[in-house]
Amino acid sequence: MIDKLRSLLSDTAVYGVSTIVGRFLSFLLTPLYLNYLAPAEFGQVALLYSYIAFINIFFSFGMESAFFRFYSFEDEDKNRRVFSNAFFAIVIVGATLTALAWAAAPAVARVLDVSIGSKFIRYSFLIAFLDAVVLIPFGVLRMKRRSKKFALMKFGVIAFNLVANLVFVAGLGTGADGIFWAGMASSCAGVLLLTGEIRRYLVVQVDTGLLRAMAAFGLPTLPASFAAIVLQIADRPILQSIAGNTAVGIYQAAYKLGIPMMMAVTVFEYAWKPFFLQHYRDREARTLFSHVLTYFTVLCAAIFLLTGLFIEYIAYLPFVGGRFIPQAYMAGIGIIPVVLGAYYFLGIFTNLTAGVYLRKRTKYLPLVTGAAAAVNVILNYTLDPYYGMWGAAWATLGAYAVSALLLYCLTRRMYPIRYEWGKMLITAGITVGVFLLLKFITGGWEPWPAFAVRLGGVLAALCGILLVVFSRGDMARVKRMVRRR
Repeated sequence: MIDKLRSLLSDTAVYGVSTIVGRFLSFLLTPLYLNYLAPAEFGQVALLYSYIAFINIFFSFGMESAFFRFYSFEDEDKNRRVFSNAFFAIVIVGATLTALAWAAAPAVARVLDVSIGSKFIRYSFLIAFLDAVVLIPFGVLRMKRRSKKFALMKFGVIAFNLVANLVFVAGLGTGADGIFWAGMASSCAGVLLLTGEIRRYLVVQVDTGLLRAMAAFGLPTLPASFAAIVLQIADRPILQSIAGNTAVGIYQAAYKLGIPMMMAVTVFEYAWKPFFLQHYRDREARTLFSHVLTYFTVLCAAIFLLTGLFIEYIAYLPFVGGRFIPQAYMAGIGIIPVVLGAYYFLGIFTNLTAGVYLRKRTKYLPLVTGAAAAVNVILNYTLDPYYGMWGAAWATLGAYAVSALLLYCLTRRMYPIRYEWGKMLITAGITVGVFLLLKFITGGWEPWPAFAVRLGGVLAALCGILLVVFSRGDMARVKRMVRRR
């Protein structure tokens, strides 16, 4: 078991490096925007990028999934037909929708309440179209296991976007326009970087029979993709309709600051599926999977305490244009622990998917996601009128908690695992209790004495978790996992 857990850590490191670096570079844009945009303007930008996520679903309309499904590791001629069908379909549909949106931009802006101008509707559709164009070329790199080139090109696009934002937003002071100009420029750069892959696999030939089969596979995935996006970002447009653009801007800034927990969950998701598919036949597999969730909970406890208690100190660090979090956005700092909790429940959901995949009952995942998305919408409309951004944060946490609970109810029947719920509850209790206690005790203190007390409290809490939650055997297992051979 130790070797297997060590292999999970190794996979997590391999998958995680590129993900963490890329996400962190993108995250650095947030404090940049906060220093050059007012909360209301930043709220509009955040809202538009939420709409881009919705648009992307319809631009790809399941063709990326169909490409992976019909890709053959033996027949390169078929792969070229599969590539060409998917690529041409995405280009034609995307170009058509972009042209329609371009013409109807003023009306769309009025419907979506985009007060900064209809030109941003055109920018949004163009970015979504360019991003859709590179989906299949990037898919080829993944299927060919050309991971280094994949990561290098992703980094290239992200780095270009970062530099372009520094030029347009910080250097030229173009505000929201500069953000979208940088987005369009970096998306164009992505298309140019992948031109070689496109030319290598594209054939001017459409296999109508194959295209129909790919569409029959891809189109039914749209509802699940739509539900997943609603679960992730429906809170922004709902909050905007109730509390206005300023509330959305402050809320988005705080949500972005939950990146440590988000990255932990993302990296775990990359490593988890190949891990459980590799080890599910082992005699001790279910015990192994149970331990993984326990250790993940301890990791999240550490991230929760460190982020929740020290984000205020990070806020005052100097940054381009001012400081990491300008005063205008400090009102959202309080919701960050709620956002961290929401991401933790997403991590539990990710762990529980093992049973669904192993029993080949993936048809239940869209139902669970759809139910959680509905809960998210209902809670936002219920809580946001009274509690504003706090209501949106708690609605998100509630929706992810419901998704984890529903999936657990399903998997306990199809693939029962004796999870260590007692240990996880103790971990959560210690974490939340220490967090609230330290916030209360040091609330009115000077910064540096409060910093010292909080750091000591976090270290004591983590030691307490290790001593109370883990038995001697567990502690020995953890030591052997990190000890070099």
